[in-house]
Amino acid sequence: MNDVDFSSPVVSKLSQSGEEELLTMKQKVQILADETAHSLKKNVYKNYSQFIETAKEISSRILYHDFC
Repeated sequence: MNDVDFSSPVVSKLSQSGEEELLTMKQKVQILADETAHSLKKNVYKNYSQFIETAKEISSRILYHDFC
């Protein structure tokens, strides 16, 4: 994890920023991380629900097919 590209514009910007600006950037990154985590959880639940519905439909079709 020590592969820092010191010519990177991000590294350059961070090295020139003051403490207050760095704290503001950290807060913005944390907000984005929280929003991303929330969105991911929401999508996982949605996909899980769709998976369950599809599995039930397949199961009922198999049972129907077996009895006919």
